[in-house]
Amino acid sequence: MRLYNAAAGKYIIPAPPQREFPSEQHAEDALHA
Repeated sequence: MRLYNAAAGKYIIPAPPQREFPSEQHAEDALHA
């Protein structure tokens, strides 16, 4: 979901929800790096 910031004149992309397991997130980030 993107929110439009009229004041800044651009779309705001919210940060993805936190993972339950940080180690899993880190491994996933490494794959997409």
